[in-house]
Amino acid sequence: MGREPPRRRPGRAGTAVRGRPSADRALGRGRHARGRDRAPHRRRRRLDRGDDALGARRGRPHVLHRRRRLRVARPGDERAHVPGEHVPPLVIDAVVFDMDGVLIQSEEVWDEVREAYVRERGGRYDAEIQRAMMGMSSTEWSTYLHEVAGVRESPKEINAEVVRRMLATYRDHLPLIPGAGDAVRRVAADFPLGLASSSNREIIDTVLDVSGLAPCFRVTVSSEEVAHGKPAPDVYLEAARRLDVDPARCCAIEDSHGGIRSAKSAGMRVIAIPNPTYPPGEEALALADVTLGSLDELTPERVVDA
Repeated sequence: MGREPPRRRPGRAGTAVRGRPSADRALGRGRHARGRDRAPHRRRRRLDRGDDALGARRGRPHVLHRRRRLRVARPGDERAHVPGEHVPPLVIDAVVFDMDGVLIQSEEVWDEVREAYVRERGGRYDAEIQRAMMGMSSTEWSTYLHEVAGVRESPKEINAEVVRRMLATYRDHLPLIPGAGDAVRRVAADFPLGLASSSNREIIDTVLDVSGLAPCFRVTVSSEEVAHGKPAPDVYLEAARRLDVDPARCCAIEDSHGGIRSAKSAGMRVIAIPNPTYPPGEEALALADVTLGSLDELTPERVVDA
């Protein structure tokens, strides 16, 4: 007796089975896909062990949201980004602002206050000294004025007096850059914010208090709170640590040569907004992922695209 031919399941006649695109297959099998396109047992196990896109069996994130593997910058290292290096798109989870030159037009104020103080004390102050101190932490520039500019007072005394004069100036008139408040609030609506500044802690707190921007920032870091100032990555690495965000998932907003190098060395994406008074060099701008003309152009969408 011959076998009964297998019965065909009911269905619409002539219906073609459309193979799913590879991207659909990589994203996993839905309930409608069960029973179709099944790989042999060995192949399924091999796929499970491989780098499947969802990685659900091991609890791994989707390949589109995995963190890229970067060289990890260490405090004190000034490791510049390599131009032309292929960097895959990355989800941005936080934004870290610089303060001086990005939010406040402060370099001229620092320059005037320090020059007046140094000359009062019989020291030397010129353009070379001014440029050398840009981006230095308070510990670094006060030591520099003592050792190089010839101020007899100790670095601690130099720092205290200069900061006292800066605070008095800011309380009398804060040189907030046009559009700074609106830009910070726009970005804060979509991202947690940090601030990484070379200014002293007292100055950071005063600027944010007087400007009314303090509530926008989840964390703030002064370079005097880390081992090395910009262009070393320390201050940006510390900001990311306090935000509890991988530096590679942070976007920094910078204006200066040393600041751009600092953020890039920390592994962050960088949006450069060059300050026209003290613009960064072409070498530093080449490291930035995006360059904007002003804070008016800074939006959450620009951050996402960085």
